[in-house]
Amino acid sequence: MDGVSVIIPMKNAELTIEKCILSIVNQSYSFLEIIVCDDGSADGSIAVVEHLMQKYDNITLLKNKVSKGAANARNRCIAEAKYNYIAVQDADDWSARDRIEKEMSFLATHPEYAVVGSGCYRVNEFGEKKIDIPMEYISKKDLIWGGHFVHASCIFRKEVLCEVGGYTDNKYTKRDQDYHLLLKLYGKGYRLYNLQECLYYYLSTDATYIRQIDLKKVRGLMWIRYDGYRRNNMPIWAYFFVFKPLIAVLIPKCIMLGYYKRKVKTIKNDNRE
Repeated sequence: MDGVSVIIPMKNAELTIEKCILSIVNQSYSFLEIIVCDDGSADGSIAVVEHLMQKYDNITLLKNKVSKGAANARNRCIAEAKYNYIAVQDADDWSARDRIEKEMSFLATHPEYAVVGSGCYRVNEFGEKKIDIPMEYISKKDLIWGGHFVHASCIFRKEVLCEVGGYTDNKYTKRDQDYHLLLKLYGKGYRLYNLQECLYYYLSTDATYIRQIDLKKVRGLMWIRYDGYRRNNMPIWAYFFVFKPLIAVLIPKCIMLGYYKRKVKTIKNDNRE
């Protein structure tokens, strides 16, 4: 059975990191290592991870003395990984118990795909869930509009990550480096498949949605789109969408917040975790 290295960038996640890590420790898939990179936390995050390391011998902790961003943290984890498959996990989220098993089963039987992801439950601070299932098959042209995947639900073949240089770490990719990574992979001819079920739990508050339309990220996302479209030889008309983030930030936040919330389906009385 192939092993999986689960990489977790962490910053100020004292309240969530234990649940995050335990959701990986308790996976139905056995051959796992967990690599956490602390990105300059100022709270008790490191102490929580070190406590868990005393109980479980498959956890490794890396530390950035000062914050260098999620791209840097993830690349450090990938460089440390000993297995040929890289699973992503965010420090404030958690995974369904069979997430890794189902995704690895897919990759084992579908060598034509470099990446597999899944749908997710978007969970707010009150425990209310909404279903978010991206499209099953993603074409290059689909990427013009957006990523169409839940990045933290994904498992990557390590060799393809290494081929494209991992996550791009520059002044434009402090955020949305996941979207840029997908554009780089598609530019090299690789593909992603989304399992049509929710295997991941994504903590998603109003602040999460508002962060999507922060003016500070507009320049970076415009660069990501331009560079990604160029890598994929997108048609000329596609470059109009380079300006999509600029248009979005001009729309009142209350309208954009409603738009993001309507994109996912509310569910009730669902206790699966």
